[in-house]
Amino acid sequence: MINIKKCFISASIGILLIFMANSCCDCPLEPYDAPIICKVREVTITEFNPGINQIDDSTFVPVPEYSIHTYQFPNSDLNSGILPNDERFADSDVIALASEPIEDTQYSAVILDSYPINKDLKGDMMVVSADPVNLRALIRFKGSLQRINPQFLSENADEFCDFIDNNETQINTALTDLKEYGKGLTGSQFISYNSTNIDVIDANGRIVTNQDGVPFPSQNMIDKLLNSISEQAVNMLVEIGDVFVYKAIDGKFFVFVIADVSQGTFEPRKRRVTIMFNRIG
Repeated sequence: MINIKKCFISASIGILLIFMANSCCDCPLEPYDAPIICKVREVTITEFNPGINQIDDSTFVPVPEYSIHTYQFPNSDLNSGILPNDERFADSDVIALASEPIEDTQYSAVILDSYPINKDLKGDMMVVSADPVNLRALIRFKGSLQRINPQFLSENADEFCDFIDNNETQINTALTDLKEYGKGLTGSQFISYNSTNIDVIDANGRIVTNQDGVPFPSQNMIDKLLNSISEQAVNMLVEIGDVFVYKAIDGKFFVFVIADVSQGTFEPRKRRVTIMFNRIG
């Protein structure tokens, strides 16, 4: 078993030996072929809330809990990742998940929501909601993931290294069975839409559903819109201690734990999720 706390030197030697033994010098290592080096990092992500009040045509005031950042895993050891803002919500609390122009008119039929579908996230993950009382959260992922058992109920970085080392075989197995967005995993939830979610917008993006003179889309158009996002919005219910293996949107692999679900001290006491993670490979 690899002791990840002592493998900085052995990692370099191991990689060199693999390189020398492999005739394909340009072939990248699979993540489960490389030693796992202990470099634990952490990040805290605020619950996504794009709520905004429009005062006039050019003035928008955010709600107290306003937060439009997601989280993207790091591409190097120089940082713990980034919190990209979703500027589509800069002046609106909804975006179009799908859109179809209504023929021979200035209008379009759309499905609007306050959360983008998984493939359209600006980062790797979004905190849809956080429950600091029951210590759980709903998270939406853009990459692929798999659960690891047992839970890890600690914020001790050294112990997390030991956990990874002790569960190396299970981690390697999980890497071969990652599920897109977490589909089918325990806690995964499909978000469904129906005809009541259909709206009509004008050429300026204003919602004009059911206004005089505004056509409503045909059933064929409604079906097309709904089919285009069927099973494309997936949330994952997580609790503190839950551990996952994850393939990030840039192709890198990580193991992470839900380390905390908390609430701020000052009003409006924003809710947040903290993860502790380590790169694999």
